[in-house]
Amino acid sequence: LDVAHTYFRLAADSEYSFYDLQSVYFNVPDNLIEEYGDIYSLLAKWKECFTTPILITNDKTVYSKTCNILRKPRSETSNYPLFITYGSGFDMYNNLFAPFSSSLIGKIVTGSTVSYIVDGGYFKPKGFEFDGWFSPDINYSSSERLDVLNYCFLASREDINTPKEIEGLSDDIKKYLDANNWDDSLFSLINSENYDTPVLLRTDDLKSITEYQYEGNWLDKLLGKGEYSSNSISYNPIVSVDSADKSLGAYDFSQKYLCSENDVSNIQAQMKNGETTYLLRYTVTPYVAFGDDDVAIYREESEYVPINNDSSSHEYGNGDIDAMIVQTTAIKGFDIIEVTFSKEGEYTTLAVVQDPTDYVTPVDGVGGNDEGDGEPNWWMIIIALFCVIIVLLFLAPFLPYIVSLVAKLISSFISLLLLPFKVIANLIKNKKNGGK
Repeated sequence: LDVAHTYFRLAADSEYSFYDLQSVYFNVPDNLIEEYGDIYSLLAKWKECFTTPILITNDKTVYSKTCNILRKPRSETSNYPLFITYGSGFDMYNNLFAPFSSSLIGKIVTGSTVSYIVDGGYFKPKGFEFDGWFSPDINYSSSERLDVLNYCFLASREDINTPKEIEGLSDDIKKYLDANNWDDSLFSLINSENYDTPVLLRTDDLKSITEYQYEGNWLDKLLGKGEYSSNSISYNPIVSVDSADKSLGAYDFSQKYLCSENDVSNIQAQMKNGETTYLLRYTVTPYVAFGDDDVAIYREESEYVPINNDSSSHEYGNGDIDAMIVQTTAIKGFDIIEVTFSKEGEYTTLAVVQDPTDYVTPVDGVGGNDEGDGEPNWWMIIIALFCVIIVLLFLAPFLPYIVSLVAKLISSFISLLLLPFKVIANLIKNKKNGGK
């Protein structure tokens, strides 16, 4: 049995976190279906591995310097002058990597409170319950640290700032994992429960995943406010693809079958005469992404000057650096063990021969994260005010005429409103005069 992977990404109730519905697709010969019936259940196993933070940047100098210290303990990288933080805008900066020799290596700013972080190292995300095992939390603890930075990849500025899949990056991450034998230290959390005990997935099981949608208006976005609404999406773990959908558009196909738009062409190409294509939705995993607005790379420990925004001359560039931090899920050793068919109340189970497959859930580029973060987007507010001032300056010579015209329009409008009352008053007055 040849399987290929796909996923369907949904927003969670935080601008940084998402849910990925993991799926595989494969073909079954129609003669088997005619003989034994449709697929009723599948027995499969796999490991879910959530990566430690992955740094992605467009700057070759930062990339090359960072690659020199990947997977090295802080004691061996104390002379590396790079300080990376990520978090929720002005709310909180979390120290991801600061291998300075000084004991003062970072700070967290919450409102007017500044907490200095000492004793070196990296931050490790806390875990909490998520679809049976865990989910990353964007709140970080100074007492939970990773000893090394494990990942750094190069991507273009367009890739980083465009909210679409970064082509080839998941393959690069997988090659990196393969080269390092999928070492446990490369992952923040590993769930091997479904590998040690294979999972039985049935066609008639009804599962659901919650999608969150930001409902703020343009002003909410401007002020960093707004709320999320939730919508439950129901699905069956096993579904056959309708042959008529081979020509369905990518977006409609992805929404119908809960798969990535980028994989639609591959799925449709696999649909052949004499075979039926199936999708197996087998688990939900987390995905976290901090965009360039929330990632800062600092050039000096003492000044905490983010080189993302610094236009002065320095070793790492002149303000042209973009970066993002992501954590994604890698699937290790996915293997379908057996398939059960059902026909007229009779069940037939067949063993499956399949090479276990590994898969890294693709990484999406992200633009500015400006929805619901609780902080005003000051640059947008400044731009809006600047535009208002420009418009006022442009209209200044015409303001007396505009004011006069508006005054006349208001006067005419008021007169129009008062006209019925004047008519009634005149009628009453004429009636009284006639009565005399």
